[in-house]
Amino acid sequence: MVLLRYARSFFLILSIVIGFAALPANSVMWAKSYGGTGIQEAHSVRQTSDGGYIIIGNTNSKGAGETDIWLIKTDNNGKLIWDKTFGGDNLEEGWSVEQTTDGYILAGATYSQCRFRPYLIKTDFSGNKIWEKVFPTPIYVCIAAGAYSVQQTTDGGYIIAGLAYTANCEDFYLIKTDKDGNMINSKTFDGSIPGATFYCYDRDDYAHSVQQTSDGGYIVVGTRAAGGGTGLDPDIYGGGDIWLIKTDKDLNMIWDRTFGGSEEDKGFSVQQTSDGGFIIVGTKWLAGKCPAVCLIKTKGNGDMEWEKTFGGTKYDEGFSVQQTSDGGYIIAGRSQSYNHGGSYFGLDELDAWIIKTDKDGNKIWDRNYGNVLLDRAYSIRQTSDGGYIFAGCYQTDDYNVDVLLVKLEQYPPPEKDLPLLFLKGLPKELPPKFLYPKERILIPPKTVVKHYNPSLSP
Repeated sequence: MVLLRYARSFFLILSIVIGFAALPANSVMWAKSYGGTGIQEAHSVRQTSDGGYIIIGNTNSKGAGETDIWLIKTDNNGKLIWDKTFGGDNLEEGWSVEQTTDGYILAGATYSQCRFRPYLIKTDFSGNKIWEKVFPTPIYVCIAAGAYSVQQTTDGGYIIAGLAYTANCEDFYLIKTDKDGNMINSKTFDGSIPGATFYCYDRDDYAHSVQQTSDGGYIVVGTRAAGGGTGLDPDIYGGGDIWLIKTDKDLNMIWDRTFGGSEEDKGFSVQQTSDGGFIIVGTKWLAGKCPAVCLIKTKGNGDMEWEKTFGGTKYDEGFSVQQTSDGGYIIAGRSQSYNHGGSYFGLDELDAWIIKTDKDGNKIWDRNYGNVLLDRAYSIRQTSDGGYIFAGCYQTDDYNVDVLLVKLEQYPPPEKDLPLLFLKGLPKELPPKFLYPKERILIPPKTVVKHYNPSLSP
């Protein structure tokens, strides 16, 4: 029996080596995870001008507080160059990162004085903090606010999108700053229905993605929780809608559009397309089913051109979209319907899910990546070689989650030629290290903590 157990373990280890080291061309080029003990997540990834990657997320295994913003820089093969943490002695979240003309800009949320507030950090190319800003919210209450998306604008400043608590509960929040992070302008947008009675614990609007448009204004997408808690007819108002807002350069609304059905639908990512329209990805509840990935193409005035949904009979979501060099789209999310099998505490596992479509939103291919636990892809970008980079999180065992970074070739092989990327059906007695990707980079705690200065807090 002992010999049989060792033989079975050898077979499982060999299968993992095949699954990661002998992948065919035009599939996964490499997969890396970064972590120690505890929970780490990546929310955004961008290719940098040196060909490497910059990643932002959270960690609770290092830094100064319960959870800190984690910034990771790698080379073009995913090898760690440096990492930095940012935060105080409470909670911080990192959601968005972009390379700027002189370094990186980070957006997230910081918790102090019993509330979260939008948090903006500017670093140099080595991740050293140059300045930071904590922005006020319209009213002072002990409740959530934060920044989910940031982009450098053509004037050298920054546009930030997130949520803030107002007299109307939680609303879209846009902030425009100068190049030094000083607030120039801000606007909130309320998605409530006039005359309806709302309860703030289940009615919140939030902006999740913003981009400067070719006319100098901005396009924003998020969620409008129109009917939550009201008792209004869900067939009319729904539990929430994808909300698209177009503003001018001064953040004044030009038009807005909502998309959704009778359930809770959410918008996560938007981009202006080459024809002047917009592409949106989010989540839509299908009638009688669970959530599905929702891809929406609009005209330049926000009117819908087409909508596509992707999913099965379980929980599927889309978090990130980008138009690709062929005019189509690449999507990152997570899937419970299409996974590698297995369950976790009685729930079907979730896998990172990547979908490629043509210019009309028709699926060309899709792949899921994960193990027998809960994994997801939060951000994806096409790379300079025509392939793709995606980042998210990878659950290594019952107690630990790592940042996941995966590089894909541009064209995957036919499904029948694709070997197991992550081994399915691993027995619980298998040592946890065999659940990791081919290379797991352990990052012990070290003195790279960058505390924010409470004196900057308004």
